[in-house]
Amino acid sequence: MADKRFHLPYDYGAGLHAIAEKLSHERSNSRALLIDEVKKDVSKQFSEQVKTLTEQLSKRNEEFQKLQESSVKQLQDTQKNFTEQEKQRKEEMDSYKKEIAALHEKNMQSAINEKTASMKVRLETLNQDNIRLSQELQSSKTDYIKIILAFILALFIGFVLAKVF
Repeated sequence: MADKRFHLPYDYGAGLHAIAEKLSHERSNSRALLIDEVKKDVSKQFSEQVKTLTEQLSKRNEEFQKLQESSVKQLQDTQKNFTEQEKQRKEEMDSYKKEIAALHEKNMQSAINEKTASMKVRLETLNQDNIRLSQELQSSKTDYIKIILAFILALFIGFVLAKVF
């Protein structure tokens, strides 16, 4: 302002007013530029954050999908193993039942054989006792028969002697 010449004080005021307007206009332009720059920076940061978060979300979704797939596979494997183990245990149980039935049958047969053997021994003993008693009875009959024959013979001899004498 010092370089300018003003003829009238009005010109001086108008010049000051023009300078103030110019400064105000520059200030508002610089504020608008600053706001525009801040908007651009904020929108750029926001878009970068959105992009980063979108990438992270997609990675997490992929990880979740992989985890779900692996979990489903593990569950299927576990179920398959469980059914196989259940089948194997059932087969083992059936074989154990068959073994138990065979052992039971064998034990029953063994008990029957033991009982039969003891009964045979008892029968043999009874047969021997029966034979012995039969022989004793026969021998006692023979003794009675011998005694009776001897008595009859003695009577006959006695009659013969009595007739002769």
